[in-house]
Amino acid sequence: MFADTLDEVRPPSLRSSISDENGMVDGMATKKYTVTLPEELAEAIRAEVGPGGFSRYVTQAIERRREQDRLGELVDWLETEYGPVTEEELAAAEAERKKIERAHAERVRAERVTEQQAGQERHVA
Repeated sequence: MFADTLDEVRPPSLRSSISDENGMVDGMATKKYTVTLPEELAEAIRAEVGPGGFSRYVTQAIERRREQDRLGELVDWLETEYGPVTEEELAAAEAERKKIERAHAERVRAERVTEQQAGQERHVA
């Protein structure tokens, strides 16, 4: 019961995996492997993810690393094809990122104000 309660409050990415009788987790076949990890790191992860979440956490970490490796390969290929990114292009991209970040923060602030106003109106009515 306690693990179910923890799964309800954890983000989906940290919820326990449930394997079926065919050894499937989230639609993928699984196989046990032995890996060596620093004890302190492994215990910290186990404490964070709770019972049944350790394998999922490790799987997601490996998947993320593979994605980063593929992105690195893409960057290498693009730079080979088109040349390295210039300082001007980096500055333009950073300016665009900051602009998007500011717009997002403003939208979140406006939504909070609207929610607060709606809550106050409900209390008054």
